[in-house]
Amino acid sequence: MWSLNFILYSEDFPAGGDFYNFMRRMGPVIEYKIKDNQFVSFRYLWTHISNGQGMKSFNPSYDAQGISISLKNHILIPMNNSK
Repeated sequence: MWSLNFILYSEDFPAGGDFYNFMRRMGPVIEYKIKDNQFVSFRYLWTHISNGQGMKSFNPSYDAQGISISLKNHILIPMNNSK
């Protein structure tokens, strides 16, 4: 799994940074189906947050690793195919 996000903050983040940043996350995901519409997933993620000004001499960033457990519930909409 990987994602790239654009973030706007109410304050500068990280310290010395800007109010806008980009976040890149990636890592393995294991997902189990509980029911037709319910899933639980386990993730190990590496995260990098930066304002993307890496070409300049000063580019404050934040790097972290962590785990997450998620429970997803999909809404199933019955389809009536009979006419």
